[in-house]
Amino acid sequence: MRINKYFQCLAVLTLILGFAQFSHAIPQGPGDCYIQLQCPNDSTIVSCSGETSSCHVGSDYVSCNGQRHECPVIIVDPEPCVAPPVMDIVESIPTYYPPMHPYGRYYLSGNSVDDYSYAWSVNYGEILSGSTSGSAVIKSHSLGWFTITITATSKVPGCTKTTQFSENFYVDEDFRAIK
Repeated sequence: MRINKYFQCLAVLTLILGFAQFSHAIPQGPGDCYIQLQCPNDSTIVSCSGETSSCHVGSDYVSCNGQRHECPVIIVDPEPCVAPPVMDIVESIPTYYPPMHPYGRYYLSGNSVDDYSYAWSVNYGEILSGSTSGSAVIKSHSLGWFTITITATSKVPGCTKTTQFSENFYVDEDFRAIK
């Protein structure tokens, strides 16, 4: 009977290998079973032994004869819900009128650009690409001043804080088009 119980424990070990890291399942005596589980995201080892070989293991627990031993719960502080910072809108290629390629190119400066989502808008012009990223290509509809407005939203799940900021730029006449 001891050999049969050993194979039952070995079967439990085989089933568990796909779900959790485990060190061993060794019969201690007739009908005994011993299970050890390396807890996920922790260095804790949870173990138990059973006299009737009813040992089971899950992804974060072991159970022997109905007595459950669990891995400790690790509480992770959630990311703070803070409003995005106001960033500078930088002009890398100016916008001209009449619009010719290359169109105006603008980007946000700051270390945390990838931490937020964006919605760009412009008066007296059109956003050709990048209306939801950290940079945009803009085509002007007239000479003079225009305003780029950006609404930045936090990407933290459940956080709805936003920040809106804008900057004015001047559209000059494109002398290349007058030739």
